[in-house]
Amino acid sequence: MGNREDIEAWERVAALLSQEGTIEELRADLESQDVEVGKGIEALRTLIRKHYQADFRQRAIAETEAMREEAATKIAEVATWSFSAVLEWLKNAKAGIFGPEIANLAATCHRNKQDKELTESEARSLVSDILSAKK
Repeated sequence: MGNREDIEAWERVAALLSQEGTIEELRADLESQDVEVGKGIEALRTLIRKHYQADFRQRAIAETEAMREEAATKIAEVATWSFSAVLEWLKNAKAGIFGPEIANLAATCHRNKQDKELTESEARSLVSDILSAKK
């Protein structure tokens, strides 16, 4: 439906709902005028669902884009840190300074290294991964 048709449909619904009488009476009155009430209700539900889904989809796209931009900013920031600053951040993360979720991510990733020394690129990648995973 077009925007004009949507408005007209909602105006008809509002007019219908503002009438006095029970739902059964309104339905019987419409059916006596050969209006297929069930189809109308289903069409209204479909219209509402489509608008809701479109709105939800737009919000999801906007949130996803914002998260991508935020992750890119974080990764770019980590690239400017010195290696010692990266190691210090990982140490603080494992200690829980940034919260339990970050501590668990840092500990899990570090455990996977099996106590081998992190290279600079691995450490930067680890920090970037942790920051990207934290929403």
